[in-house]
Amino acid sequence: MNPEETGPRARIKIACDDCRRGKRKCDGRKPRCTLCTKSDRVCHYASEDSRKRVFQDEDLVLSLREEIKALRDALKSTQSGNVGRQMDDPEINHDTRNSSFVIAGLSSSISEGCSTPLGEDQAFESRSSHAMNELSSLMLQLDVADIGEPSFTLSASKVPQTKISNSPDIKFDVEVHNEDCVTFDDRHYLIECFSKTFNRFHQFLETDELVNMALSEPAVGDIDLTFRNNALYAVAASCSDITRIQNLKKSFKSRAEGLVFRCIKETPTDLVVQGLALLAWTELQSGCGSMAYNWIAMATGQVLHLGLHASALKSARLSGLPDQRVQKRRVRSFWAYFSVDRLVTSSLGMNCTMHWQRVKSTSFTSILPTGPTVDEWAHERFCEMWHLWDSCMDQGYAFGWYRLSQTEKEKLVLHSHQTLTKFYETTNAYLHTPEDRLSETAVWLQLSYQAALILIHRPLLSEASGSKAGRFSLTVATTAAAAISRTVRKFGATRNFTAIAPQIIDYISIAATMHLLNATSGKNRLGRQSANGLRTCVQTLSDMTPAWEKRAQDSLEHIQNLAHRWEVVWALPIQHSQVLACGARPLNTDQDFGGLGPESHAAVDVYNVFDDTALNTAAETLWGTEGTADHDWILQAAEGIPLSNEGLWDFDWQHLGGA
Repeated sequence: MNPEETGPRARIKIACDDCRRGKRKCDGRKPRCTLCTKSDRVCHYASEDSRKRVFQDEDLVLSLREEIKALRDALKSTQSGNVGRQMDDPEINHDTRNSSFVIAGLSSSISEGCSTPLGEDQAFESRSSHAMNELSSLMLQLDVADIGEPSFTLSASKVPQTKISNSPDIKFDVEVHNEDCVTFDDRHYLIECFSKTFNRFHQFLETDELVNMALSEPAVGDIDLTFRNNALYAVAASCSDITRIQNLKKSFKSRAEGLVFRCIKETPTDLVVQGLALLAWTELQSGCGSMAYNWIAMATGQVLHLGLHASALKSARLSGLPDQRVQKRRVRSFWAYFSVDRLVTSSLGMNCTMHWQRVKSTSFTSILPTGPTVDEWAHERFCEMWHLWDSCMDQGYAFGWYRLSQTEKEKLVLHSHQTLTKFYETTNAYLHTPEDRLSETAVWLQLSYQAALILIHRPLLSEASGSKAGRFSLTVATTAAAAISRTVRKFGATRNFTAIAPQIIDYISIAATMHLLNATSGKNRLGRQSANGLRTCVQTLSDMTPAWEKRAQDSLEHIQNLAHRWEVVWALPIQHSQVLACGARPLNTDQDFGGLGPESHAAVDVYNVFDDTALNTAAETLWGTEGTADHDWILQAAEGIPLSNEGLWDFDWQHLGGA
């Protein structure tokens, strides 16, 4: 007998597949084991992967850890060197030296994985104090060129302006000969685009005028009408989805620009005001904010020259006009200009070019031949609301704010809040229907109202951890931002937002900024809710990018800059969380703000009208009935408001968000 057969069988490493399935003892011979050879079966062995534990070199592990730590320190020092001056004291004083953006040193006390509800003091202190001070600063940035008049509103389009050199390829004497290429069908399509995407928001033309424009040539008529029509066609072409029609925008715009100064000098009419406002909108839509502001400022000069802002005064009325056609057109032109002016100036973070105390115009709906539609109601309420906002916050968004006592600041914010909320309560019922059944203009009005609330309470956000008024302001601003996200989410589930953009881009950006601030509290309940609202805003802006690339992209970059600056990148959608190549542009905090630093505040003369009835008294003086028609309709909502703040500051601030 073979001793190999009688001795103990050696343990094999792996058996063939057939023996494993039959649970037979395999001798492991290759290429075929003994049992497979006897049975004449195919013998197959699985791959012999080694499961031996890998030896870890402790010295190598320690050296790699030290190298990673050194790289992180080097990256941190490089980033701190690029972003500019660090701020040592987290409790920033409210003066003009600390009023511009603080770029670096934004370490927030974020508690990871915190699931228990926070106490009152802990909840407010958990937010980044740097972010709260930065957001509440009255002077976030100066104008688009960092010179001139300061701005006091949130801006989504603060980007460095690119200087265009006078290269030989650029021709400034553009002659337009494309009118012959515009057929009747093209004009009809352009008017349809203008009516659906622009006119319903700003009400430049009534229905009869739209029909007449579609039937006439762009260059037919007086020079002021030709100027207005070409500017209008430029706006319509920019709203088109057809590439061939979009290419006509440059031709119409160039022709309008070639007529503008001649119109101002020779035939200043309300049609010229319309054309200037339309040119301002086209520049804003193209991302040229500085030129947009120049056009709307020129329109303001024409409004003052023609007296469109005071149409309710008897001395400003035109007599001898058949059926008051021109008078009604003047009123329509003013409110169309006013809505574009408010859109342009708020988008650029600039002050309104028409001061609220200079406006005494007939209401828009009073000139309509029939009952107003939803779009016409929304247009009037939009103009009324922002005019009321200007009148309430005139002293809040000014250099004199720094000289007010804490009580005066709280009174001003409280009065503005109550005035605006009471005004909104009187808005027509069909503008308050559920979001999924709202028209685009009603959604526009609702989002603008919530954004206006945030801007009213923003000056007190830095005091949220130290006063009831500050906590109330943070509550209102957070709730308003959540309402914007909720409206956007419900409306966007069934319809496309490109029909409203770019009107709402800035309002969504303002809500996203508040969500970023609340996300600095950490990944607790409030932080996660804010992150959800932020993602809704960012996704909506991303959906708008194909149609309104420049405006939407600027807003997204603005949000990304703040997220990196406030160290809340985790709240952004993953596709928008990458580090920006250029980063946030640091501002020179030693910049000269026109000699209005803290040392010169004593020389600044501010309004001394902070008693409870001050704004109502000012309203009665401005809107007196002597020599005017009975059209005191804008500031009526501000009259009779009880200004007692007892109990209001005790609002249950812990129920934030709800989105």
